[in-house]
Amino acid sequence: MQHLLLLHGAISSQAQMKPLASMLASHFTVHTFDFEGHGGQPILESPFRMAAFAQNTLDYMDANGIESAYIYGYSMGGYVGMYLARHAPERVKSVITTGTKYVWDEASSKQEVRFLNPDKILAKVPKFAAYLEKCHAPADWKQNLEKTAEMMLHMGKHASLTDEDLAAITQPVLLSSGDRDKTAYPAQTLATYQKLPNAQLWIIPNTPHPLAKAPLQAIVEMIKGFFG
Repeated sequence: MQHLLLLHGAISSQAQMKPLASMLASHFTVHTFDFEGHGGQPILESPFRMAAFAQNTLDYMDANGIESAYIYGYSMGGYVGMYLARHAPERVKSVITTGTKYVWDEASSKQEVRFLNPDKILAKVPKFAAYLEKCHAPADWKQNLEKTAEMMLHMGKHASLTDEDLAAITQPVLLSSGDRDKTAYPAQTLATYQKLPNAQLWIIPNTPHPLAKAPLQAIVEMIKGFFG
């Protein structure tokens, strides 16, 4: 069977992708792993960057003898997949992304980091704080949020994927976004789709940003059909 990498989103872990992995296991050789600083992986002194997460992916592929693979990425994981399609095209057969925010500027990045304040999360949504603590143990979940916020602010000033990069991605790509996604707005996903030379677009009905609230069976059929 063909290799399929499932790449998780920011401040999360590979556990986020396990429901999809189990639903796809009979169709692909499915792989999940944790990016550095996520899911208990050590938090390095260097900042979080898409290039670093892309290297984590290549390191995983090398360690598991995977020359090339299909990639499905949720949110930040989708951005990493597209970054790899641009910078390591020989390792990427095709990419699907869901809920990936491609349009970053200073205003939107500042808006996003408002939701990454550990003290506010502890005070207002303690259950989410407990989830994050468990998700990243034994690493410090607060440090994960702080480094993610710094990365987002950096992306607001320095695009990891420029328009020229998008135009250079020739692999088949499918961008998907929920019609109610307030992070990866459908209009921005459409604008990115229009810059890709070999892309398809799916706006998922009645769907917000969290993957847990997306229609997983429909996403599974999308993955099977597009990669198949």
